[in-house]
Amino acid sequence: MTLYDFQLAQRMNQDFKITEKEFRQFPFLSRTTWASLFVFLGSYALLATVVGFLIAWYNYPPGPNVADPKFVFPRPVVVSPWETPVQVFKIKSEAELDELVEKHTDEYALKTALFRPRALH
Repeated sequence: MTLYDFQLAQRMNQDFKITEKEFRQFPFLSRTTWASLFVFLGSYALLATVVGFLIAWYNYPPGPNVADPKFVFPRPVVVSPWETPVQVFKIKSEAELDELVEKHTDEYALKTALFRPRALH
């Protein structure tokens, strides 16, 4: 045995103490398992985003360029109780309702700043 053998053994003991702190012989998850887990989570997040986007796109209301000519894009008109005409309470058929709506739509739109053209302000 030489001096170099002792120096080598001493250096190996020092390195072993450093390695012993960081090395686990049987880790909970190996590097490949961690990589597989991250790939799964990334794929799941991407799939959930795409599915959510497709569901939202499918449920989005159609625009005015629909093939059905009877289609009317729903737009709620809010009328406060004091603006409600008395004739509303006397309506008995759908035709009377359509007639009343036609009669009062332009009047309501002109009274509301929401529908008023900018030139009339």
